[in-house]
Amino acid sequence: PGRPRITHHPLPPQGYLTSNLRSQDSFDTGVTHHTSTMSLAETFPALLSQNNEARQSAEAHLQTLSAAPSTFLPGLVEVAKTHEQQQFRQMAVVLLRRNLNQGAWGATSADAQNTVKSGLLEGLSAEPVALVRSAFSDAISKLAAVIAAGGAWNEVLPFVFKLCVSEDSAYKQTGLDLLRVLAEEVGESLAVPALEPMLPLLAQTLAAPTPVAVRVASLKAVASLVPHVQGKEHKALLTAAQGLLPAVFQI
Repeated sequence: PGRPRITHHPLPPQGYLTSNLRSQDSFDTGVTHHTSTMSLAETFPALLSQNNEARQSAEAHLQTLSAAPSTFLPGLVEVAKTHEQQQFRQMAVVLLRRNLNQGAWGATSADAQNTVKSGLLEGLSAEPVALVRSAFSDAISKLAAVIAAGGAWNEVLPFVFKLCVSEDSAYKQTGLDLLRVLAEEVGESLAVPALEPMLPLLAQTLAAPTPVAVRVASLKAVASLVPHVQGKEHKALLTAAQGLLPAVFQI
């Protein structure tokens, strides 16, 4: 509420966001940065400046901050959650996603990791703009995949379920979209435990009178989940999922 909804939201060039990712061995966890979250937020407008010197200075500043992921990653989450302008919330969460990798996450303190995880879920829950919610979903799924390499993010599936049962169809659709990208990013280790408890909800969201956009999002979620339950050990679950076919054919 009160945030301006900007429809034009340019982002920094793809090359910048990807070229500044650091390798898994290049993090200096001993570096201390005194730049506040506000200072980080003020950096984003400069990334879009037509003044080359100002833009290059902003890029260098972000590069320096990225050397300390325990402050940089939570700082990006804070900007994504709180900036008044849509384009900079989106920019922050896109930059966060592109800096989430095994190296950065392993160099991030436990407290900072918890801040990032909870902040992403809170940010998605509170975000009023669908395009930014989609960016949050992409970042959440990327982080879930990073965490899945050595553990599990136990709060994710309950969070998805909460979104999917929302009375607000926009957030219900967001939950289904998040379920889809999680299945795509994380794979079997998420899809299998997610599918069985979600089957009744998926059946409900596939059927009329659910809004068409939600039904399509549900269909896409099913299409992303089912390929991960094809093995013999998942035969019973696959059989249960086949019960969704009549609703699928009605879309």
